Amino acid sequence: MKTRILIFCSITFIFASAYSQNKICDEVFKKYADKQGFTTINIPGSALKLFFHDLKDNEFKITEFRLLSAEDSIVNENINFYNEIVPKLKKHEYEELMSIKDKDQNFVMLCKNKNGVIIEFILISGGKDNLLVNFTGRISLSDAFKISQSLSDNDKLKELE
Repeated sequence: MKTRILIFCSITFIFASAYSQNKICDEVFKKYADKQGFTTINIPGSALKLFFHDLKDNEFKITEFRLLSAEDSIVNENINFYNEIVPKLKKHEYEELMSIKDKDQNFVMLCKNKNGVIIEFILISGGKDNLLVNFTGRISLSDAFKISQSLSDNDKLKELE
C-alpha cells in the first residue's frame, strides 16, 4: 500500500511540475485575455503545421503558440508585463537569449532547453509597449532557424496576416 501511495505521489509531482512550467504565463494570459485593449492569439500546434507544411512532422512539435499584446495606450500606461512576470520566473531554468533595458521599456527573450532542444520560449516586453509571446513544445535550434527563414519569405508573412 505504501508503495502505491509513493508511486501516486511521484506521478502527481511530475504532472504538477510539468504544469507549473507555464503557470506564470498562464496567469497573465487568463488575467488579460478577452479584456478591452488587449489582443490575444492562441494557435495550437496542429494549426501551425498548416503554415509550415514544408517542414517534416518529426521536425515540428510545437504544441501551442500564444501571444498577448496590450494595444490601448491607456492600458499600456497602467501595466508592465516585464515587471509582472520576470520576478516570478525561475530564471535559473531558462537561458536568456537577449535582453534590452531602456528608460521606458524592458525586453527579454528566454528559452528552456532540454538536451539541445527548445521546449519553451518566452518573449516578454514591458513598459510603453507590453507584449508576451510564449510557445511550448519541442523544436531544435536548426528547426527554429528553418522557421525563421520560412517567415522571412514574403508569401509566408502574407499568409500570417
